[in-house]
Amino acid sequence: MKKEPQEIRFAVFGAKGSGKTTMLAAYYGSQQTDSFMEEYGYRLSADSAEDGNTLLSRYYQLEEGVFPASSSDVHEYSFSFVVGGLKEPSFKLKWLDYPGGWWEREPSDAGEKAERDAAIRSLLASHAVILLLDGERYVKEGQAYVKKALDQFRNEGEKIKRASLEEDQGDSWPRNWIIAISKADLLPAAATAESVSIELLKGSLDSINGIDRLFGDDSYGVRVLLLSSVKARKSKIVDAHCHIGFPMLAPAVLLSSLEEVRNRAPEGKLAGVGGMTLTGLRKMVGLVDRLDDFLPEKYQFITIILQAIELDTILKTGAEVFRKRQEKAVRRKQFQLAGIEALKAQMASEEGRKVYFQP
Repeated sequence: MKKEPQEIRFAVFGAKGSGKTTMLAAYYGSQQTDSFMEEYGYRLSADSAEDGNTLLSRYYQLEEGVFPASSSDVHEYSFSFVVGGLKEPSFKLKWLDYPGGWWEREPSDAGEKAERDAAIRSLLASHAVILLLDGERYVKEGQAYVKKALDQFRNEGEKIKRASLEEDQGDSWPRNWIIAISKADLLPAAATAESVSIELLKGSLDSINGIDRLFGDDSYGVRVLLLSSVKARKSKIVDAHCHIGFPMLAPAVLLSSLEEVRNRAPEGKLAGVGGMTLTGLRKMVGLVDRLDDFLPEKYQFITIILQAIELDTILKTGAEVFRKRQEKAVRRKQFQLAGIEALKAQMASEEGRKVYFQP
């Protein structure tokens, strides 16, 4: 019996207008081009033809200079991560899209409440959760906007936590959250994920601490990802093919999940790992075989990746080395390894280091 590919799952939160619908369409559509495959050596394939057609239709709207209408439905998209030259996917990416309007009101009826409850159950299976902040509002309104958005998210997080306890899954809900700044093309040219993280911690520390207490994790606000679906000015699309940060989405989820593996291990099991740095994580490699007995099942795939990822090497090696390893894995028909090498290449790239920060 053919074994199903492993999954990397993440959920995306964001208030209405933050750019979630546009981001998903551009994320998928941009990877269907020959130029993307040529540069990165892989592409996403939608497992549902209907989903693929919907996302491509929205992407074509962007090419015509029209932003797609916001989605009001919860939906989980399933993508196959396919490396060029291989027929089988390396793994699956599952993207849970959470309607922004849910932030602003209670369920309108029993049907919507049931839909929200189902979405929360899917959320509990995620490896990481991305909170999307509107980069345009961040530039215009500064920390006042950030504080408001974070406080709204904390209120929503309280509902999620209560629901997870009601589902008797209080220990399985994700604690690793990534703040993503959409419309990052509007940020100053010198801005990096690290500089934005510093600004957030300096200007919105009280709001961030409130979320830390809610999630029982003191690392909220330090993982930052910069994203841009198109280049736009004054709500008009200037270039539909100018994207920022998309290839780093899956590696960011992976890296934050590795931190979660460390945090969930029983006391003493990872003694000596030290601070959360890529170099420090290499010390986990010899221990991961013993961790699977202590981790929720969804994290066991992450330990498989950890054994192959050579995190310390990424800091010292250029992306091209991993591209060559990716090609070698393709020649050997090593599906999963080829995908992992593709992710490592992006982590090692200059773009990857600029758009994603995790200390």
